[in-house]
Amino acid sequence: MDYHVEVKRYALLIGVSYETSETGPSTSNEISPQRSLKRSTTEILKGSHNDVRAVRKLLTEVFGYREEDIILMTDEPSTDLTLVPTRTNIIDQLQNFIHPDEPNARYFFLYAGHSRQLPCEDDTEEDGLNECIVPSDAFDIFILTDRELEDMGNAAAADKLIVDDILHKYLVHPIKQSKTSRLTAVFDTCHSGTLLDLDHYRCNRYARRFTAIKRRVHRRFNELLAHLRRFQPPVLREVAHDAHHIASVYPKRVKHKFCKGNDCLRPRGQSSVICISACKDREITLEETMGQGNGLLTLAFTEALRKDHNPKLKHLMRCISSEVDKHVKKAKKSSSWQDLESVYAQNPQFSSDIPADMSLPLDM
Repeated sequence: MDYHVEVKRYALLIGVSYETSETGPSTSNEISPQRSLKRSTTEILKGSHNDVRAVRKLLTEVFGYREEDIILMTDEPSTDLTLVPTRTNIIDQLQNFIHPDEPNARYFFLYAGHSRQLPCEDDTEEDGLNECIVPSDAFDIFILTDRELEDMGNAAAADKLIVDDILHKYLVHPIKQSKTSRLTAVFDTCHSGTLLDLDHYRCNRYARRFTAIKRRVHRRFNELLAHLRRFQPPVLREVAHDAHHIASVYPKRVKHKFCKGNDCLRPRGQSSVICISACKDREITLEETMGQGNGLLTLAFTEALRKDHNPKLKHLMRCISSEVDKHVKKAKKSSSWQDLESVYAQNPQFSSDIPADMSLPLDM
């Protein structure tokens, strides 16, 4: 007998351009403009509003999301004040977004906007930095230099931004309480590789086939080392210990145990939380300017899912990475490239709560 399981779908889409938003404190009911800062053309994101609308259209036309179950937050003048993406408003929406007691729900979260990194003071980040998204009323924090940020104080800056720990608290923790619900999160922003603080991201890299082969070789190597450690001769134990230390990508101990990738031996399965990020934590992102003006990740993501509605995760990431790489190479040839860092790279990342079985289809 076949049983039809009803699946409810919800989405929270946030797009911040910073063109008209004001800085200063705000509540969920009002915006209190203290001061308006002049934006440069590189600081205004032309594509973020296009991003949320393109994704909303994708969700309703392809994946069966209902318009009334999609929350759209933008800093356009016509937006309802409770849906302007200020810090208070975003946190209000995050708190009410996931329903842990509702079974078989699918949640989709998109953030398209600026991000910033802050020093991590509790040793939970491998690179010593917390990743933060920048609400519409935190533009003055975004444009500070590192020295100005240091003078301001880490805690004061964190109170205006939304740190990755908060995103993890409201997006990941509730989903983990449910055994049947799933969350797909997309971050089209700089420094976004670990914005959800998910343990597994290196071990999911299938964008380039060589990476997958290298990871399998590395895993077999570590299995051999584990076998050698069971032998009693001290020489073999020392060899295994030294080899494992050399093989470790991040030998530094941190409280948050991110997997090292190549030597991740845990079984793979269907993740309850997956996150597709525009780049690694140390990288920045670009917008596409020749067409409608979208973030490169959002553009690649929507195009890939328009072509294949039910892709395997590894195929989806290969398509996204290939499309983003194509645009990056095109940007490097443009006359405006001289204003960007010569070492610029944008490598989309796939992270998950457990080592993901990348041969499974996208479940959203």
